[in-house]
Amino acid sequence: MSDEKLDLSGTLSRIDECAGIEEEIGERIRKALDYLVGLKALAQEKTASEVCRCILETTQVLKRHLYDDSLDSRQRAANLAKLLRKVQGFEEAGDDKSIAAFAEYLDYLLESGADEEEAEIDDSRDAVQLMTVHAAKGLEWPYVFVVSMSSARFPTSRKLEAIPFPDELVREATPQGDFHIQEERRLAYVAFTRAQRRLYLSCVEKKGKKPSVFVQEVSGDSIVTERLVTEAAFDQEIESASKMAIAERDIRRQIIRVLGGCEDIEMLRPYTKLLASIRQKDRDPSQIWSLLAQPGIDPALCESIESALDEQYVISSVAASTPHEPLYMSYSRMSTYEDCPLGYKFAYELKIPCKAKPYFSFGNTVHLSLKRFFEEVQAGKEPSLDDLKTTYNENWQNEGYVIPSQEHNYRHDGETALEAFYRRYQSAKVVPLHLEWKFTLPVGGHFITGYVDRIDALGDGACSVIDYKTGKPRTQKDADADLQLSMYALAVRECLGLRAEQLSLHFLQTDEIISTARTDTQLSEVVEHVLSVAEAISARKFDPNPDAFKCSRCDYARICPAMEV
Repeated sequence: MSDEKLDLSGTLSRIDECAGIEEEIGERIRKALDYLVGLKALAQEKTASEVCRCILETTQVLKRHLYDDSLDSRQRAANLAKLLRKVQGFEEAGDDKSIAAFAEYLDYLLESGADEEEAEIDDSRDAVQLMTVHAAKGLEWPYVFVVSMSSARFPTSRKLEAIPFPDELVREATPQGDFHIQEERRLAYVAFTRAQRRLYLSCVEKKGKKPSVFVQEVSGDSIVTERLVTEAAFDQEIESASKMAIAERDIRRQIIRVLGGCEDIEMLRPYTKLLASIRQKDRDPSQIWSLLAQPGIDPALCESIESALDEQYVISSVAASTPHEPLYMSYSRMSTYEDCPLGYKFAYELKIPCKAKPYFSFGNTVHLSLKRFFEEVQAGKEPSLDDLKTTYNENWQNEGYVIPSQEHNYRHDGETALEAFYRRYQSAKVVPLHLEWKFTLPVGGHFITGYVDRIDALGDGACSVIDYKTGKPRTQKDADADLQLSMYALAVRECLGLRAEQLSLHFLQTDEIISTARTDTQLSEVVEHVLSVAEAISARKFDPNPDAFKCSRCDYARICPAMEV
């Protein structure tokens, strides 16, 4: 082969010129070359996000991590989802949506020295979090350990700038003193203030090594000497676990004393049974207490074990009833999870972006137009139909429409629906009590959240809740069982102290209104329903729920492990 410079695909295309390549390896290389050629062709026609999605689908790199709930797999899946969101944000910010433009953007990002953090994942398990000081900004923990607090490590040695910035171009006043030390001190302050209860600073004990100057500053001493902490003060749970470990040690010592004092092996049995019971991971307190009651156990040892056991038992009971991290349960989250738990994981945990949908853009436009219309009404004005149409056109959202004719049809349908809506308004000029009312209702350690399109007062503590719909009309039976209306009725009662006497679905395209109501018993059932779904999510039950029709319309079908490749 010549010394000419080739890119990856160019190099792979010359594989037949290389001698000694095994046939199997050669075949793999040819497949890789075909894949790269296909991606190059795709990049000429598709956007950056479409190319990235194709790579995830064909390599199945995301699928490999979706059924593995280990922290590493969850982090990798979250990082891939973050990449997709990054690509989507890039496309929304500029006109050039090609993969080449995105690659150029990434090059600039790397050259700028920007430190892109890993995607955040919800991990409330009991584990040590290891991270840099920069990554810890804004976070807090009960106990924080800052290591390598030696004079040669923190503050770090001054580094010369790759490209010195001319002093003449600096508008602000030049900082007095050692600017590098000042910046390192600020960073140390960030690290030290992450601790809520106790901060531990450590450095290696070695000749010639001195503690960092920041340790001296935070301790208030001009000279920091070695401190040996003979008895650490821990929180109650750690102290309890420590007492159980001490009890185990005392039992072993008692066994040694018994062995040294007599030859009767039967005297050891109560202690060996007791030791085995205490060492069990899920120890049974009643079993240990029964063993302590046996004759032959040293009274002083019994007392110390009973004390440790009482404390351990109380803490275990409290820990068992401690709820998971609270969830904010909207109707969208509820319905997504009940349709498919794995789809919920895609949408709300990994936050994998979906393609824009025309019906979402259309619905948002209509809802915003009606909100602006009624804001004028609440202000005492009389907006006309032309005003309503002007607001509609000014706030038109054009994301997701595939062809111009589709967008034109949606826009025309919207104007027709607004004309019918305005005629209804003219016949009964109502002034809404609330518009786009946002609520957050605590229930059983979690929260129900949402937005109510419109609330009208009916008098005597009663109100009417209206939910606009831009899709196809549904039946009375659907309205009677509608979970979203039930959640709204509950929120209105608990947050506003009003009785939702009328719950209505207003189907704008047909100008049809279907009304229903809820009893207190039904609202109690809603709470139980929400909590059951929230607990399933907290338990990370994300099994797929395959359905031929729904899966065919799912945004995540191409990357879903439940779908046949």
